[in-house]
Amino acid sequence: MSRDPLVHVTEAGGDGPAGTGSFPSGERLPSVCLVCVASGAEERRWLERECGRFASLGALPGLRVEVLLVGEGTPEGEEPFGGLPVTVLSLRNPQGASAALRVRSCLAQRGVDLVLILSRRRLFLLRLALSGLPIVTAESLPAMKGGADGAPSPLLPADEENPGGILSSAGFYRTLLRERDFSRGRKALSLIRTGVGKALSRETPPPGTLRILMYHRIADTLEKDILAVTPFAFARQMAWLKSEGWQVLPLREALLRLEQGALPDRAAALTFDDGYRDNYEEAFPVLARLGFPATVFPVTGFVLEESEHRRYRGRSPGIPYLTVSQIREMKAHGMEFGGHTHTHPLLPGISCEAAQEEILRAKKLLEEWTGEKSTLFAYPNGAYSRDHFRILDGLGYEAALSVRPGANRKGTLRWILRRTEISGRDSFGDFIQKMNGGLDLWHGLYQSVRGFYR
Repeated sequence: MSRDPLVHVTEAGGDGPAGTGSFPSGERLPSVCLVCVASGAEERRWLERECGRFASLGALPGLRVEVLLVGEGTPEGEEPFGGLPVTVLSLRNPQGASAALRVRSCLAQRGVDLVLILSRRRLFLLRLALSGLPIVTAESLPAMKGGADGAPSPLLPADEENPGGILSSAGFYRTLLRERDFSRGRKALSLIRTGVGKALSRETPPPGTLRILMYHRIADTLEKDILAVTPFAFARQMAWLKSEGWQVLPLREALLRLEQGALPDRAAALTFDDGYRDNYEEAFPVLARLGFPATVFPVTGFVLEESEHRRYRGRSPGIPYLTVSQIREMKAHGMEFGGHTHTHPLLPGISCEAAQEEILRAKKLLEEWTGEKSTLFAYPNGAYSRDHFRILDGLGYEAALSVRPGANRKGTLRWILRRTEISGRDSFGDFIQKMNGGLDLWHGLYQSVRGFYR
């Protein structure tokens, strides 16, 4: 069970866009270890079924998946556990404080990159997290074809059901690696966050509520950029919305129905800020395939290449933004567009006159490009003051979006509509908890400054 020091993978269709085919040559793929803690026959049967869900991962090129079985009196030399190779660590007290250190030492010797804990024992999980292991959560690994829950595999080659191979093993590898990197040094906090999210989540959103999601980039990158959600993660999130019966509405329609009290159950709307080119290259094909509308808020100065986001300023190569022709193509296929200023300033930091000029210039350009009146606005970085409500109203805008988390209800002030940010550090479980409202309180505390996104 030794690891290959370096594995190269090239899938069919590797000449396509990043994230839809090839995994760059020279990048080492992760080894994944499923740590199972068992003390009785019933628990062992449950664990073996869970491991069986991931058995087909071991057949993917270059990815090592193995099991570390921890338990009292567990015999050595077991047969493969759930179809995966197994290493047995027999401990007198698997729940003891020293057990986590023994597990960590064993995994370090094996050179494991990613650790998935399959255990009902929360205390053991917390101790492992505090030991500094690069743990990923159970929901990070998708259900495999033929698994116990019968779910189809999202790791598919390009075909009519998966154009471009978006849900590919290359994208899956990258998503796992990014989650590992984001979790380093903060896993204990993530466990607390997850616990809060599960405790506050609701199986069904309250009737008459609208959850608006906020994305930025959809990019296949290994950088720790919280604005960038991988194409694999995005496609999986959209597929979950479809399978769970969420009604994804055009934002204008959703806001009208919110005001009229005529929203369907599980109503949602999708938004993208700043206007990155990957919104066209990566998100647009997924949305078109699923029939989901969305609203993009491009910074018109970025489109004209007159300026760039301060986060990426001076970067080489630079981050590309939407072109006018791409905006027109997306508009022709049902995507909506709204204002986001011309150069992305923090509006409270400039004069009201300058703010009005920023908003008006962007509005005129956007209306010229789309041939449609611009009536929706998103505050750059979510920063606003009440003076901006008057400016927007005077320019003919009908509503504006903040970054304050939570669901919108009838009576929510139309100038500070709430949005739920989906970031690059969110696991699949985080996404589900955000949709179910479990992380609204945590997210609000994290924002720390009213209406301001950090």
